[in-house]
Amino acid sequence: AVARAGRQVWTGSADKTVCCWDAAGLSLLHTLNGHTAYVKAIVRVRWQMWTAGGDKSVCVYVGEGVFDGLQDDLDALTEERARLEKALKDAQAAKTEAEREKG
Repeated sequence: AVARAGRQVWTGSADKTVCCWDAAGLSLLHTLNGHTAYVKAIVRVRWQMWTAGGDKSVCVYVGEGVFDGLQDDLDALTEERARLEKALKDAQAAKTEAEREKG
């Protein structure tokens, strides 16, 4: 089972663990326990990671540091959106000005 959350990749496996990996460096960040059988599914729900196991249980993982980097990603996307909106506005203004000069 695999799920992505920002700069992290989460895996669930036959050893009953859920692991959180740094996607860029492929280094292990966290190993979480809770299942008594293999982990067969992982899904991100907002700021939580939900897992389902062969033991018919569902575990919900959330905590400080679990989603490190998501706020940075959101901030970067917000800045990029503002930059693109400004570029679009500038292009529209330039087009209007060119049409006005043209006659």
